[in-house]
Order: sequence, then C-alpha cells, then structure tokens
Amino acid sequence: MKEKTRRMIKLAMDDGLLHLIDNVKREIEEALHNIYEHDYKDDQTLEATSLRFRLLRDNGFNVRCDMFTKFKDNEGNFKKSLTSDMEGLLELYEAAHLCVHGEDILEEALAFITTHLGLEKAAGTIEYPLSASVSHALYRHIRKSLPRYGDGDVERAVEV
Repeated sequence: MKEKTRRMIKLAMDDGLLHLIDNVKREIEEALHNIYEHDYKDDQTLEATSLRFRLLRDNGFNVRCDMFTKFKDNEGNFKKSLTSDMEGLLELYEAAHLCVHGEDILEEALAFITTHLGLEKAAGTIEYPLSASVSHALYRHIRKSLPRYGDGDVERAVEV
C-alpha cells in the first residue's frame, strides 16, 4: 500500500496532489473519529492502547490517560511483565510525551520505560530494526523530531 501511495503521489500534478493530500487527510480524520467513538476495553495490548492514545491525543481528541491503569499491578506499579514487550514500551514511551500537567500515570510510565528501554538497549537484546527505533526514541522522541522514514524513504520523500 505504501508503494501504491508513493506512485499515486508521483503521478499527481500540483492541483491533483493537493486534492489527494486533502482527501487522505479527511479519510484519516474520519478513521480517527471512528476509533475515538469505538469503546476499546481491556482486550488491547500495551502497544495498541499506547498507539491509540498517542494518535488520538496528537490529533486533538480528548483522551483520558486512565486507560493505562490496566497495566499496573496491585501495588500501583507498572507490571514487570511489560519489560518483555519492547514494541509496547516504545509506543507507551512516545504516548507518555503527550502528557499534560497532573497526569501522574504518564509521568510514572515515562520513568519506568526510560529505565527499561535503556537497560534493554544497553544489554543488546533488541534486534534491528526495533533497536534503531528505540535508540531514535531515546535520543529524540517522536514529538520532538522530524517524521521518520524507512531505509531509502528519505530520498523518495525528497523527490516528491
């Protein structure tokens, strides 16, 4: 689908490209609204919950951070079992950077994740390409960086 979209963009003329971008943006907004309206309960993984939170909040939806309480143990700490879910921790790390004042659970998540992502990275237990994403996020999280592109995508993006 990425390749098909790239070809469509390359083939589009100036006006056509603007209309394409507008249509894609509207489709994304509609999809996000549908996700916001759908009630996702405890059946979500850390990765899915965090990604949902980040995408919705980043696009102006009023999303509560209490959805992350299901990932805490009886003592109020984040579950130790989460440390083996690197993709989930990475998504939660990015989501936690969208916290606002008073959202203690996201601040706790950030401290928990920074410790575990750093330890896992140092131990060399994360395989590429996830290790590159972790390094990038720890160096400069998604809210403070330019869009990330896969191998070779930068050249193609510049061509467009």
